Amino acid sequence: MSGHVSFYQTLDPATELDLVFVDGDHSKEGAMSDFLLVKDKACLIAFHDIVNFKTTGAIEAWNELKENDGDDFEFFEFIDQYDELLARQPNRKLSGIGVAVKKSA
Repeated sequence: MSGHVSFYQTLDPATELDLVFVDGDHSKEGAMSDFLLVKDKACLIAFHDIVNFKTTGAIEAWNELKENDGDDFEFFEFIDQYDELLARQPNRKLSGIGVAVKKSA
């Protein structure tokens, strides 16, 4: 797109971010791309839909990050399900938040 500038492109290279919330492109490639853009700038990177059966790309990205980036980040998962969701979709999880915390922070 001509003239399109992303938020990331507007940041000063020295900018450090406290928290980035990844909840845009739920494909594996999209989530990984977002992570790679901010992993050197952010202390906390949160991901949405890490257990959502409808967003398998986000699940794959989260699992790959946990497997490959453990030297630099600690990973925490908040995946308890609401009773209402479980009643409508037994054995199928939705949502879930994953938080990657930079060890050097």
